[in-house]
Amino acid sequence: MKTIRKTGIALVLGTVALALTACAKDKTPAKPAVASQQQASQASNYVSQDGILLAYFSRRGQNHTDQGIQTLEIGNTERVALKISDQLKQPAYQIQTVKPYTDDFKEMLEIAKKEQAENARPELKGPLPDMKPVKTMVLGYPIWHGTMPMAVFSFLEKVGCDNITIVPFNTHGSSGVARSVDDLRKVCPKATVLDGTPIKGTLAAGADKEAAEIAKKARP
Repeated sequence: MKTIRKTGIALVLGTVALALTACAKDKTPAKPAVASQQQASQASNYVSQDGILLAYFSRRGQNHTDQGIQTLEIGNTERVALKISDQLKQPAYQIQTVKPYTDDFKEMLEIAKKEQAENARPELKGPLPDMKPVKTMVLGYPIWHGTMPMAVFSFLEKVGCDNITIVPFNTHGSSGVARSVDDLRKVCPKATVLDGTPIKGTLAAGADKEAAEIAKKARP
């Protein structure tokens, strides 16, 4: 009897253990799903109630300044984007690549040149903003070898840009908008792309007037 009783208890305990293990396994996948929902919610928070999205790509590290090439904690395009963010009173969405670009200026130029020659589409970090409520997108980027960085091409193709108005601005060394606005119109043929606002990188820190003008284009 004792042997039978012990065997019965062991079977019950084993069944409970299996049930607990199964429950634990069932609960494990729920965590990424919750995290994913939170990320998606955070991305949607970048779009204002009147349908404006402020998005930009910028690179920190060595860059042009009014004192020559120096290491920047905040990239030139990001400086302008933050000023526009203050004007619009809404957060700015930063376009980021999975593989960060080097801080070294000369090395970065070679990488950017290679990406452009290969018509590359760098992989982006998520989550990406939901474009369904977007009516106007303010889009900022530096000029790399005559146009937008290839990461911006990745972004536009990923999120889509049909039937919206795009208000572009860019920072540059001496090239103005270069061919970036023409390329924008090619990538987004169904969008209304306004003329770009070029800002010299060395003047980005003081570009308050330009930021106000860009914000006014987005919200007249």
